[in-house]
Amino acid sequence: MHTLIRCNGAPSPFVLLFFLCGYALRLVLSVWHWCLPNGQKFSFLCPNGTVFNQFARVCDWWFNVDCAATPNLYNINEDLSSASEYGVGRSTIYDIKRNHEKIKKFVSSTDCGPGKRQTLKKAEHPEVEEGLYMWFLQERNRHAPISGPMLAMKAKFFYKKITKEDDFVASKGWL
Repeated sequence: MHTLIRCNGAPSPFVLLFFLCGYALRLVLSVWHWCLPNGQKFSFLCPNGTVFNQFARVCDWWFNVDCAATPNLYNINEDLSSASEYGVGRSTIYDIKRNHEKIKKFVSSTDCGPGKRQTLKKAEHPEVEEGLYMWFLQERNRHAPISGPMLAMKAKFFYKKITKEDDFVASKGWL
């Protein structure tokens, strides 16, 4: 028996099941097709008495597989697919999903837009950074050249003016 399975247009990731019967051997095989969002397909043959365990992604004895829990695995499968698609770990996908409102709020409140930032760390002294940023914009409007040491010096100036303390260190890592 020949079956043609196309994964294009299938929900991502999606598992299809077909049975093949080998009458001469009295063997029943179940064929499982795992479809990825890009249309790529992986196929598994599971021997008689076993089913494809979506959690472990192996053929397992039917009594070890909780079929009622299968719908709960769709999100896990989708997360794994997203992780491989974007080249990140599954925990990164979970973190993004868990913090999606916080991330959207943070991105909408920044002027820099998407870039190389990898954390949502807030400024320790937001008033200093706000003053420094305003100064930076003014200097840019005047087409004045601005260097790292100039930014550090101005940051120290704003820190001292705002906090009345003199213990601020504007290191290269701070910039």
